[in-house]
Amino acid sequence: MISRRRFLQASLALITLPKQMVLASGRLFKNRFQVLILETGKRIGKDVYCDLNIQFGYSPILPNQLTPILGINQPFLSVTLRANKGERAHIKVKNSLDKTTTLHRHGMKLPAKTDGGPHQPIQPSGTWLSEFDIVQDAAILWYHSHQIHQTGRQVYQGLAGMFIINDESAKNLNLPMEYGVDDFPVIIQDKDFKKNGAFAYIRSIPDRMMGKKGQTVLVNGVINPVLKAKESLLRLCLLNSYNART
Repeated sequence: MISRRRFLQASLALITLPKQMVLASGRLFKNRFQVLILETGKRIGKDVYCDLNIQFGYSPILPNQLTPILGINQPFLSVTLRANKGERAHIKVKNSLDKTTTLHRHGMKLPAKTDGGPHQPIQPSGTWLSEFDIVQDAAILWYHSHQIHQTGRQVYQGLAGMFIINDESAKNLNLPMEYGVDDFPVIIQDKDFKKNGAFAYIRSIPDRMMGKKGQTVLVNGVINPVLKAKESLLRLCLLNSYNART
């Protein structure tokens, strides 16, 4: 486990990269950073209503190829959800896939009946309503498929997104909080690809025994993205959405 001190030392080392490495990174990182859609839902007093659609689609991750993927309210990955402590969430989920899935809020304090785990499958063309009070302090959580025996595969294909909770204490910290301008979710994954551009999942005994580790890193579904920041102070909400890599 890397310590905070070691992480900061490594970060400072990156700041002082040789000029040759900086120029090389400029050639490497050329794809546009993808800002995931923010799903604000509909607010009536303290109640927040969101409609989510689990869907199949395609994404141009590789040049001149379309990769079959899964997403929620967008082609790949899931939209960002954001709510405040003290609000009550009403989240209606529709499964537009031809396979059973679930939608679990990872790290959320809520009753088991609204958790979205393997015990609450959503059948193809089916819907599921989850209603709960948001009782915890500010936190960066995530939500993902938790379908029994298919969790790893469905997350690998794109069913993962952020659920950000704010509270008054966080608002008083004067952190950057303008979504897509100075406040960005950053979902990091690793993938392998077949020749036709599709994701390659479990292909070997080590994959099955130790967990799938891909050789290509994606950030918000993009290879080698560059963010052209408009502000000098940014907040990056980082999510390790790898299947097995720490």
